Amino acid sequence: VPIMTNSDSLLQFGSNAYAKPAAALNVLRETVMGRELFDFAFQQYARRWQFKRPEPADLFRTLEDASAVDLDWFWNGWFFTTRHVDLALGTITRHRIDTRDPSVEKGLRREKREAEPESLSDRRNAPLPKRIERFPELADFYDAYDELDVTDKELEDYAKLVEGLKPEDRELLESRLNFYVIPVEDVGGIPMPVVLGLEWDDGSVEELRFPAEIWRRNASTVEKLVVSEKSLVKVTLDPYLEIADADLTNNLWPPELVEKTITLEEGGAGFGRRGRGGSNPMREALEARKKAEGGGEAGEARPAEAGAGASGSPRGER
Repeated sequence: VPIMTNSDSLLQFGSNAYAKPAAALNVLRETVMGRELFDFAFQQYARRWQFKRPEPADLFRTLEDASAVDLDWFWNGWFFTTRHVDLALGTITRHRIDTRDPSVEKGLRREKREAEPESLSDRRNAPLPKRIERFPELADFYDAYDELDVTDKELEDYAKLVEGLKPEDRELLESRLNFYVIPVEDVGGIPMPVVLGLEWDDGSVEELRFPAEIWRRNASTVEKLVVSEKSLVKVTLDPYLEIADADLTNNLWPPELVEKTITLEEGGAGFGRRGRGGSNPMREALEARKKAEGGGEAGEARPAEAGAGASGSPRGER
C-alpha cells in the first residue's frame, strides 16, 4: 500500500514507515535536489515548525517553498502510489555519416556480409556438384557479378560530388563521428533523474546526468544523443546506485551474465526449503570469544567460578 495510508490499514509497517521514506529522502537529497539545497530547505522546515505539530503535507510544501523546486511528481510517486523505481536501457544504436565514397562504403558492407553466419542451406549445398561446373557455357553475366565491386563510374561520380562541395561540407563528410542514441525506459512508473556512465574504447570514462524533467514530454521513454569519435564499449545506467532502482539487470549494455547459486539440502538430492531462522552475528562472536576463553557456551557459568561462589569465596569483590 502507499506510504500515505492510515495505520489501521497499513501493511508492512516497517517498510512503509521507515525503510521506504528513508530511501525516498535519501534519493531526494543526493540526486534530485543535491545536498546543499536539500539541507537548506530542511533547515527551513525545522525552523518554521519547531514546537509545533506538522503534518506530512507541511513537509512537502515547505521543502518546495524553500527550494523553489517543483517536487509534486516526487511526492506523488513515492508517497501516494505503489509504483517503484525501475529505469531500463533500451536498444542502443550507433549512426555514422555516409562518406559517399564507394571504396569505403562498399568495403564496410563487404566486411559485414563476410561476418554473417553461413546458412544451413548453403552449408548443405556446398559439397553437391553444380551443373555450371559440368557445363561452363551456361554461365552468364550475373554468375561473376558482385554488387559490392567498385566500378569506375561510381568513382567518377564520387569525385564530382566532392569537387562541388564547400570546404566545411567536405570536412563534415570526411568526419568519423559516431552518433549513439541511448534510450531509457521507465518500467517502474516513478520518473527519476537519469545518470549514465559511459566507457569508451580508449579506456576513458564519462558521466552524464539529466534531471527528472527529462520525462515531461514522454513519461515512458526518453532518448539521449551522444556524439563522439570514440567507440562506445559499455553503458551503465545508475552507476552509483543512487536512485533506488529495483532491478539492476536491465541497467547494463551490453548485458552481463547473472550469477546465482544452487543450495543442496542435507539428506538427499532434493532442493527443499531452507530454514527460516536468521543468524545472529553478535551472539556468534560472543560465543566464539567465550569458547576461546575456555568458558563454553555464552551465558553458562565457568565451573571454577561456580564452585568458588558456592564455597563462600569473595567472588563479588572481583
